[in-house]
Amino acid sequence: MRILVLCGGDSSEHQISINSARNIIKYLDNYDVWCIKNHKFYKTCGILDKDDLENSIVVENINEVYNYDLVFPVLHGKYGEDGCIQGFLETLDIPYVGCGVLSSSTGMDKGIFKTIMDGLDIPVVPYKIYTEYPNDVKDFPVMVKPCNGGSSIGISKINNIDELKKACDLAFQYDKRIIVEKWIDARELECAVLENEEDIIVSSIGEVKSAGFYDYESKYQKETELIIPANITLDQIAMIKKYAYQIFTFLDCHSLARIDFFLADKIYINEINTLPGFNDISMFSKLLNYDGYDNQKIISILTKKKHSS
Repeated sequence: MRILVLCGGDSSEHQISINSARNIIKYLDNYDVWCIKNHKFYKTCGILDKDDLENSIVVENINEVYNYDLVFPVLHGKYGEDGCIQGFLETLDIPYVGCGVLSSSTGMDKGIFKTIMDGLDIPVVPYKIYTEYPNDVKDFPVMVKPCNGGSSIGISKINNIDELKKACDLAFQYDKRIIVEKWIDARELECAVLENEEDIIVSSIGEVKSAGFYDYESKYQKETELIIPANITLDQIAMIKKYAYQIFTFLDCHSLARIDFFLADKIYINEINTLPGFNDISMFSKLLNYDGYDNQKIISILTKKKHSS
């Protein structure tokens, strides 16, 4: 089977995608890599050097994608995990790894996702969605986020009204809709979900400990403590796994996801990541590793369970 790995992309998470792809291709045999940049596809000949486009050439004929049996999108953020690349592949009737258009788009948009969680009676932190500067925010601290974005980019924790405009201006740089959430002092818990044949595996629960909130730098640049398994009760484990399974199946997810929760006075769902990072410090792979799935096994499962239109 010939596999095409798509990485890079035109979101703020371009380099994260490259790092994930570097790890994934270690466990593939027959593959090529195309890197997306400036809305063009570049053949990288399977090599991902520091400059991912060094010695690469533009793909002149997109029909070359039909030379592959399977596409493995390793694209984070806008255009990569929001349903865009998935819709493109489905239009061409090309099998691919990962969630489909619906689950990708609803999972990526924080506002839509939380609205769906409300409908499922899964607790979410109080929130409100805005398309213009909010004038009714009175209780602080709050989190201000772009509705459609990944890796905690464009997100701010603010403590008073004076900080609100700057935070909103930042969030509006990434999306035309923003979400303002009540800040809660909570533990951050995560689980991985892996679809294996007809089984949906929900991993052990891990805890993320970082200074302040778990922002972009905490995820990829600073030392962040990952505790596996999280020191929580059996009832809490069971509830998180129940919610994770319910969310994964209701959104019609496929292949993989990482689902994040808060634990305070009760368990709250935070978000779902339908194309989680796969680098050396990624919680998705670390959780499954803890449960006995090494990276080779994970990639083998993912490339067997493919999504198609």
